[in-house]
Amino acid sequence: MGRKRKDGEFVHVALDTWGDCFTEGSAWHHSFPTFNVSALAELHGGPEAMLQRLRELLSTPGTFRAGSYGGTIHEMREMEMLGMGQYGHNNQPSHHIPYLFAMLGDHNSTATLVRHVLRHAYSPEGFSGDEDNGEMGSWFVLGALGLYAASVGTTEDYVLGAMPLFPRVRLRALDITIEAPSAALELPAVAGVLWQGHRVEHVGMPYSMLRRGGVLRFVAPGDPNFGHLVSSLRGALHRAVRDVHGIHRSVQRANVPVIMDGGMAMKAPGHKDEADSGLVPVFTAAGACLILFVLVKCTVSRVLRWQAGSVV
Repeated sequence: MGRKRKDGEFVHVALDTWGDCFTEGSAWHHSFPTFNVSALAELHGGPEAMLQRLRELLSTPGTFRAGSYGGTIHEMREMEMLGMGQYGHNNQPSHHIPYLFAMLGDHNSTATLVRHVLRHAYSPEGFSGDEDNGEMGSWFVLGALGLYAASVGTTEDYVLGAMPLFPRVRLRALDITIEAPSAALELPAVAGVLWQGHRVEHVGMPYSMLRRGGVLRFVAPGDPNFGHLVSSLRGALHRAVRDVHGIHRSVQRANVPVIMDGGMAMKAPGHKDEADSGLVPVFTAAGACLILFVLVKCTVSRVLRWQAGSVV
C-alpha cells in the first residue's frame, strides 16, 4: 500500500521507507489490515499469493530507510534487532501479522511464529518494544492462551491458530479450561481444536460462544486419543452441570409467589408446598442424570468419528 498525490497518482518509494503516510513503520507493516481479509487476499491474487507475500515479509532483511523521519528512531532499531525480517513486533501495526497465516489457511505457520515470538521477543528483563497501552503484555497473554482477537471492532472472533504455552489453563471469569497436551514442545503443530468435544471447523471462535464456558482443547499430531476422550467427557459434564443449574433456576423462578388482582387466591410470599419442595430435587436430579447420559453418549460417538476422520 502507499499514498497518492493530489493528481491521483501513487507515490512509489522503496518498501522499507518509513514515515510519510506510515506512522512508525513502512509499507511492510501497514499493508495487511485484518478488517476484510478475503477482499485483501483477492487484491493479492488469492490466499496463496497473499501467503507468499507474508512469507516474503519475514524473509526480507530487516533494513530500513528513515524516510520522512529524517533519522533513525528506536522502533527501527528494535525491528532490526528482533531478526524476523520486516516483521516489527515492537509496534502495534504488526501484531496481527502472525495470525494472518491461520486466517488464510496456514495454521502451523501461525503456531510456529507465535511460539517463536513468545520465546524471543519477551524476557524477564523486558519486551522487544514499548508497552504503550499494555499491548505488548496483552499480546503475550493471548498468545500463551492460544487466542487472539485479530480484528477488534469488526468481529468478535478469536483466532485459534497457535498452540497455548501451558498444558492446562483455567479462565475462571469465563468458566473455560484450555488444554494443550503438547504445549511443552519447542514448536508444536496444531492438528485440530476441540470445543466441548466438537471439532472446531473454523479458524475463529466468537466471544459469545466462549463466554458460555467449557473445555477448549488444542490437539497436536501424536497426542493420545484417550486424552481427547477424557477431555470430551469433561466438556460433557460441564454442559450437564450448567444445564442442570439452568433448570434449577427456572424452577425456582416458577415457584416465586406472584400476587395478582382480580380476587384470585395466590400463595403467600415465602410459602412452599411440601409437594414442590420434595419434587424439585427429584426432577432436578433425574434431569441431570438424563442430560449427562445423552451428552456422554454423543461425545463418545463424536470422538470416535473424529479419530476415524482425517486431521487438518
